[in-house]
Amino acid sequence: MVGVASKVFDLSNRMRLSLFKGADYENRRVILSLLPRTAIKVLDCGCSGGQLSMAVAERTGASEVWGIDIHDEALDTASQKGIIVRHADLNMKMPLPDNTFDLVISNQLIEHLTDTDTFLSEVTRVLTPQGVAIISAPNLSSWHNVFFLALGFQPWSIDVSLAARVGNPLVRTNLMARAQGEQLGHYRPFTLQALKELMRWHGLQVERAVGGGYYPFPAPICRLPCLLDPRHSVYGTVKAIKSSESQVRHNASLSQIQTQAVRNSLSSKISHSCRRHVL
Repeated sequence: MVGVASKVFDLSNRMRLSLFKGADYENRRVILSLLPRTAIKVLDCGCSGGQLSMAVAERTGASEVWGIDIHDEALDTASQKGIIVRHADLNMKMPLPDNTFDLVISNQLIEHLTDTDTFLSEVTRVLTPQGVAIISAPNLSSWHNVFFLALGFQPWSIDVSLAARVGNPLVRTNLMARAQGEQLGHYRPFTLQALKELMRWHGLQVERAVGGGYYPFPAPICRLPCLLDPRHSVYGTVKAIKSSESQVRHNASLSQIQTQAVRNSLSSKISHSCRRHVL
């Protein structure tokens, strides 16, 4: 009986892993389908080993491909592919000049950041006028997350620990995540709607918002439900343009971010001073 249960559990895990890989493939296909016909300089934020970066370069005919990541090992791999790499924490200002890239892409990075405002502000800053940004992330309102929440379990797209996935007995915690090559630490989960609105707030003109992968349908069957109902797809991808109006809105949002940062700093100092006074 134990042997049968173990086989059923293993089969279930293999099916989930197959669905995950299919959705991930569909997400990359969606990103490539949204690319402009040509691009001269491309920046991949969170480039990892550069596999997607090179696929984008091949599709657009880019003469320069840049990649930013915080992991040195990944950057070494990307550099061997001919990518110009920079080590940086994308919660902070990018070590790159203004108006440099006509295409900026980011796949499954933004949910790992704590300061998504700085990131999107920087994406707008480094884009050339009429440059294209394509940002993709796991979709918080995907049906599997809705299902888990309805059962009272932790949704897949929000992590409460950097060591393991907890709160959901239907998912094999950190072991399954590592087997799938997924990095734990989803600090800022996005719905497709939220990603669109935040990109607009940071001065980008949204052109398209598309879903990729749709549980429980495997690829390529999932493409039709994604088209009909992108808000519940596994991944959400937004394509946006930096227009002349974008720069005005970007400057306004940047001013608001800086003002809020000053307020937070003052509030922290006042709170610290009050605690010292009480002590």
